[in-house]
Amino acid sequence: MKKFFIMILTVIFMYNSFSLPLWFEDKDIINLDFDKNRIIDEIYLRLTDFGGDSYVSLKINDIEFDKKEVNNKPSIIIWNNNISNNDKVQIEFSGEKSLVFDFGILYKNATELEKNIKKYQFTLKHYNDENKIFNFKEHIGEKYIMIQVFQLHCITCQEKLPFINNYAKFYKNTKIISMNAGERPEDIAYYFNKNNIDIECIIDSDYEICRQLEVYGVPHTIFFGMEGEILQRGNLSTEEISIILDKLEDNNLNTK
Repeated sequence: MKKFFIMILTVIFMYNSFSLPLWFEDKDIINLDFDKNRIIDEIYLRLTDFGGDSYVSLKINDIEFDKKEVNNKPSIIIWNNNISNNDKVQIEFSGEKSLVFDFGILYKNATELEKNIKKYQFTLKHYNDENKIFNFKEHIGEKYIMIQVFQLHCITCQEKLPFINNYAKFYKNTKIISMNAGERPEDIAYYFNKNNIDIECIIDSDYEICRQLEVYGVPHTIFFGMEGEILQRGNLSTEEISIILDKLEDNNLNTK
């Protein structure tokens, strides 16, 4: 008998979603309990099926609407169906397994925080611990966020990493992490150990998050504000990075 289970999910604001990533199988259902005082503008999923024949449907009051095929590369599915406050709303999976990276509800009159989470939200594994996940939205609002994208073959990246490593220890008002684009965990471990670098490092193994964040070259630095907005980005020098970090340490958002 085919495995069947129902996952109950309560979403009041879109950043209170379930732990991700998570696999869903044929006939799996997510029951949505949304904020009855707000009007839903869209429901979205970021997911992939890694080459299988997988589908996902929106169900309103047990009637299927807008069945969509799951792409074999990480992609986003969006529903904009009219949903009233009294509707029973579900998402149903069919076919092969689907891996959900992110899920959200965007309400009409959404806050900037909610819009930015939808735009930039991602989860990635750490290079030295597959069970340790960096979830972007879990850190928004706690501190500013700085992401340093690098590759080991890039000499400028190598020159910057020791400085970034020290910044991560010194600055307390900004969460500083590094993100490697497409290289092997063992190569990163070797380089980090050899050069006494211990900064938090996540891996974008297939460049999907780089594309999502519009990073098309390395090194690349991105600063995010407390509302998830991008404050500054680009191939910034270590001096430019330290100036921005100094300003953020004093809660001065004018980083231009």
